[in-house]
Amino acid sequence: MDTSFICHAYGLIGYICTKTEYKGKTIFHYLEKNPQKIRCEECKNHRLVHNGYRIRRFTSVPIGGKRVVLIVKVHRLKCKSCGKDKYEDVPFSSGNHHYTNRLSRFVICLLKMMTIKDAASFVGLSWDTVKDIHKTYLSNKYQSVSIKDVEHIGIDEFATSKGHVYMTTVVDLITGAIIYVHRGKDTAVLNMPFFKHVRYSTSSRTRKVARMYLPLFHLSTNSFRGNTR
Repeated sequence: MDTSFICHAYGLIGYICTKTEYKGKTIFHYLEKNPQKIRCEECKNHRLVHNGYRIRRFTSVPIGGKRVVLIVKVHRLKCKSCGKDKYEDVPFSSGNHHYTNRLSRFVICLLKMMTIKDAASFVGLSWDTVKDIHKTYLSNKYQSVSIKDVEHIGIDEFATSKGHVYMTTVVDLITGAIIYVHRGKDTAVLNMPFFKHVRYSTSSRTRKVARMYLPLFHLSTNSFRGNTR
């Protein structure tokens, strides 16, 4: 298969396709790194000794309704210069995942239009895998949420574990974004680190944000009035 197509369709830079097979509704591409691109990942030296290889399989973005599987030969290399002895890194996939980063981004796009079950069926992954992709995306995106432009918030609670455990959420009323989640409900939310940060921060920007919150606190409960001075 043309190297340019491999690069642009799957984002596989520095790889060559040695064979392609078509079995039912699945396309199999057999890949390995271009020998001219192989370097020691520690010192970038090209003087390497091949100590075998292993085969890894990755699900990639589907094409024309067909599932695409990449079968990659991953070489074990020992550098004659620095002595590093390890398997090649696979830059188009993270950790031990059996799907590509490009497929992960594609799944996130699909989840904006369909359910986890539908997305899993479309790309050929399990429901649990698609759920994990979504959780990782949300965790990275909302790990640190800025409140510098927030002027109005809403506070609500919901029950988990059949009503025995409660979580409280703080929401930006303008954008609808969830900016904080805390275990507990009622007056217990006053102990949330979120409010402590708003009340006691010494930065001028945060003090302005705190003043924006105060009117809403007063409208909520007497407890807020007594704890936001």
